[in-house]
Amino acid sequence: MWKIYKKIFFLCMIFLINLHSSPDNKKAVITSCFGAGFFAEFRRILHGIMDITLNGTEGKEVQVDWSADFFPYRNNTGNGWDLFFDPVGYVENKRNISTVHLMHDQTCLNKWLLYDDFYCYRLRINQIINKYIKINKNILDEVDAYYAAYMKNVIRIGVHVRFSAAHGCEKPGALKLKDYFDEIDVLRKKIHKIGKKYVIYLATDSNYVIQEFKKRYKHVLYGDAIRSMYMEEVHLIADKPEYWLTHVEEFHEKKPGYKGGKDVLVDCLLLACCDYLIHTTSNVADFATFFNPQLQSILVPKTIAPHKKMGCAACDVPEKWYLYHDFN
Repeated sequence: MWKIYKKIFFLCMIFLINLHSSPDNKKAVITSCFGAGFFAEFRRILHGIMDITLNGTEGKEVQVDWSADFFPYRNNTGNGWDLFFDPVGYVENKRNISTVHLMHDQTCLNKWLLYDDFYCYRLRINQIINKYIKINKNILDEVDAYYAAYMKNVIRIGVHVRFSAAHGCEKPGALKLKDYFDEIDVLRKKIHKIGKKYVIYLATDSNYVIQEFKKRYKHVLYGDAIRSMYMEEVHLIADKPEYWLTHVEEFHEKKPGYKGGKDVLVDCLLLACCDYLIHTTSNVADFATFFNPQLQSILVPKTIAPHKKMGCAACDVPEKWYLYHDFN
């Protein structure tokens, strides 16, 4: 797995264009990163917005450019951002301070192990999303319709299972599906005692996981998403980036396209509609709690213990800005 991440990191260094200003310094452009997943790209947008609103010297007009040839979540030409979101527009500068305000890394465990302490952090990100990010109405309508049809008036257990080649369960030392089952069973017993009905909303990149959940539980919901049969890499580039660079036509034939991006966005929004979220570390889990800061997190596996130093840049910032309510 580490070899894959090294390849992606190297290629990102080649293709990554960070937030940069236009010649008049009034406009900032944020581009996509080669090989990144949908919510890894979304995270970069929020990083850029936070950089302007909290750490910069002035506001800027922000343009998101997801039009790179190897951006996997668009079908043909055009800016992929426009398929999912409205333009960001002008981002205000609220305060210019010496301490950098950062988002915690995807793999940072502190934000999960100290979940209650990080409520203000989730709330702050939620405020930024609500102010600057407008999801396209057709996507929101789809989420609302699904919720009304299948998830209303019951207790909702959200489960996010990463099972692709890059994150595969059932590898030596990796999570097992049993880790998720154990947590679901604990919740089911609690729900049964209070006489309530429940559903499980399952977001996963593997059809194998869907089938295993259906064998065990009756009330399993899931969207019509692009998934692998077992542990293959659904979004292509993370699996073999060097291959796709030299097989461009095949990449465009097999890439997830708009549907792949919409699938993961809808999954995340429906997870945010749940009462509980059973998950491991991932951008999808992060954003589900950004969309709904009150979402109850259940991190698996239970053997994870707090670490004093996580290798997360935000954890190392002296001013723990996310612990306070003063965001104005």
